[in-house]
Amino acid sequence: MHHLRAAEGWLDLGNLNESRSELELIPSPQCNHPEVLEIRWNLSAKEKNWKNCVKTAQLLVESAPEQPAGWIHRSFALHELNQTEEAFIQLKPAQNLFSDQWIIP
Repeated sequence: MHHLRAAEGWLDLGNLNESRSELELIPSPQCNHPEVLEIRWNLSAKEKNWKNCVKTAQLLVESAPEQPAGWIHRSFALHELNQTEEAFIQLKPAQNLFSDQWIIP
């Protein structure tokens, strides 16, 4: 996953274009891997592309429902789109799954 690490590095350095370019080089079978989706979400969040964040987080919830990140990211992005009520609705199922996560009300 060389391209994933490179995308993450560019993102950490604030070079969003290079990060995106590296993500585009990841072979399609790996595109929905949770680690790839996490970097893709972070890139979209830095760009404040909240609609894309919602889509990416939904894919993350579907590919790794046992991880809290997708659930949290999706609700955060919905909140940023002024859909806070929907954010709470979407986060509700995660309450029982992740009772140890303080950020999930």
